[in-house]
Amino acid sequence: MDAYTLQVSTAMASAIMFLTLLSLYLSSNRNRCLVDWSLSGLFFFISNCIGLLSYYGPVPYILGPALANMLYLLAHLAIWVGIRRHLGLLPRWDVAILASLALFICHYVPGLLDTITNRLLIIYPLLMVINLSVLWVLIRAVSKAPDYHIAYFPLMFAEVIFFTQQFVRFLVVVFDQQLPLTKAGDEFLQTSGSLAVLAFLSLVNMACGLIVFRKQEIALRKASHTDQLTGWMNRGALDTVASEAFDAGKQGNSDFCIVMIDIDHFKKINDDFGHQFGDMALKHVTKLAQESMRTSDHLFRYGGEEFLLLFSGEDVVNLHLLSQRLKQRIENSPLEFKGHSIPLTVSIGIAKQERDDPHWEELLHRADLALYHSKRQGRNQVSFHDGDAPILLEARPSF
Repeated sequence: MDAYTLQVSTAMASAIMFLTLLSLYLSSNRNRCLVDWSLSGLFFFISNCIGLLSYYGPVPYILGPALANMLYLLAHLAIWVGIRRHLGLLPRWDVAILASLALFICHYVPGLLDTITNRLLIIYPLLMVINLSVLWVLIRAVSKAPDYHIAYFPLMFAEVIFFTQQFVRFLVVVFDQQLPLTKAGDEFLQTSGSLAVLAFLSLVNMACGLIVFRKQEIALRKASHTDQLTGWMNRGALDTVASEAFDAGKQGNSDFCIVMIDIDHFKKINDDFGHQFGDMALKHVTKLAQESMRTSDHLFRYGGEEFLLLFSGEDVVNLHLLSQRLKQRIENSPLEFKGHSIPLTVSIGIAKQERDDPHWEELLHRADLALYHSKRQGRNQVSFHDGDAPILLEARPSF
């Protein structure tokens, strides 16, 4: 394939990238990183179109190479910007635009970028830095969000391949200063570059779409396992999480405990103040509970006003102290509603995994019995089921 055909193919690939990702954004996704990546395709397209003009005659210096190189660099930076936005980081379009403008201005510095060789010696390292920056951000993201690793690998692969060929081409330019280079790109170096960009654009287009689809999939899965009112996990996610914790406890890796919480007199609260206040009470209690937990603890809304806290690696004494503090904190944090300060209390039941438990639901059953014991003892209490019977726990642990 000759250099001209490659240039046309690359322009078409970049146009497809622009239209595909922009269409995804406009159709329903509304994921703003798609706009960043579609702009990347647009910048690649314009840059390639300027390159194609050189085949038909002299191109003004302000267009090629100054503007073409600026847009080429900005296209790569737009991928970096989109990844940062996708990960919830500051996009930094300011950095991308300033870096591209700086390259544009450098074309007018006498003696700096007067020749194609000089331009390549400047542009190649810049592109390699961008490739490494994208890789670094993605590697850190994979370590923090393993669910995304399948979606990130194609883009990581594209960046690695592009970096490798850029590095090889840079070495060729450095060690062969007599290499003949033309604007039209008839030489092997420029032809291979067009081929690399064509492959890169095809991979990036697919990878960006994959990342967005994976994000949607994870969001939908999370929504199906999340209680919309409180933000805690729902019963749909309970079996999977509890089974994993139970199996780990069975193998002796950690103690598995369940704490069950129930808001006292919740039906009366709904009847007296309405369901709006009832929803506020649920969110109030779960907020206080979540602030008291570790980030590694699993929190579930089990029923209407019932909640489950799953703990691994905590002994009963610590759970007793934590439950007493939580009970006290809720009691001392009345909910303000329409000018009234309305007190809330909770009853709590604790159960610990026993060696002969066949399933985690046995543990749940004992936590439920302990909770019921707290209710019968006047509510606003903490009870522990020791495997034989529920025991009302005092404010300070005695076991």
